[in-house]
Amino acid sequence: MKRRSLLEFHLALLAAGITPVVSGAQTWPTQPIRLVSPSPPGGAADVATRLIAKHLAELLGQAVLVDNRPGGNGVVAGLEALRGGKDGYSIFMGSTTTLVANPYLMKQVPFEPATDLDPIALVASLPFVLVVSPSLPIASVKELIAYAKERPGKVTFASANATSFVAASTFNQRAGIEMLNVPYKGAPASLTDMVGGRVDISFVDFSSARTFIESKRLRLLAVTSAKRSPLMPQTPTIAESGLAGYDVVGWTAMCAPAGVDPAIVQRLNREMQKILSRKDVQEQLAALGQDVILGTPDEFASFMRTERPRWGRMIRNAGISAE
Repeated sequence: MKRRSLLEFHLALLAAGITPVVSGAQTWPTQPIRLVSPSPPGGAADVATRLIAKHLAELLGQAVLVDNRPGGNGVVAGLEALRGGKDGYSIFMGSTTTLVANPYLMKQVPFEPATDLDPIALVASLPFVLVVSPSLPIASVKELIAYAKERPGKVTFASANATSFVAASTFNQRAGIEMLNVPYKGAPASLTDMVGGRVDISFVDFSSARTFIESKRLRLLAVTSAKRSPLMPQTPTIAESGLAGYDVVGWTAMCAPAGVDPAIVQRLNREMQKILSRKDVQEQLAALGQDVILGTPDEFASFMRTERPRWGRMIRNAGISAE
């Protein structure tokens, strides 16, 4: 018997009163997609998200809109993404804080990243830098430690997010010093206060501090990653400056509410790999202090399973209590 074409098969079903079932993943997307971000507008993380949104829209043939929902250690954005439903039109741009650190920093987290979100793709790693106010007579990590030991509880550090707070607290613990935390809602305000001499040091993402460093309004001492950053190869790591094993690096990633069609997750991952493999995108992210990470959803899930206990140990060792 001659094999019927797919069109003939569908026509035969319709004639029999049977409507063929079309998977949502086969027609997705048919409307704009939201990227819900915990970052405030205008910052480096927001610029990176909008860069991804632009290229993703071109590949998917639908508008991709960035929805900034800062606050609550990223919880506000996470909850908003989850409220968007499981149809693939509400995607969460997560981070180290929201995906692995919050369960150790907060007594009550409104959602569980490991079960309430499905991993799509890692985006980039984000080394932080240790900068000091030029008003301080400090030119190295060793000099900072000595200066702080002579002034217990008097040297202040600005923390603009959970990663910067953990980085500074870990530094305190490893160096055996006691610096006073001054929390901020974002990096720009903290850096402005550092320039004005109202706070002494900060652990901050390189992209936020770059113009301050280049204009010599802030002094760069070290990077927080285990290895030197290709963006600043002459800058030593904190580990090689005397605190062996120090390694605090943030990262960003894309997730979907748990239960989204796996075919949609795979489609988004494929498109993200295309975007992140582009040389121009890699260069633009590098200018923001971000190093691209490529991989599958399974590799992202495995990465999170490793990162979560590592951050848990780091937070406990630093003596940080959940609030």
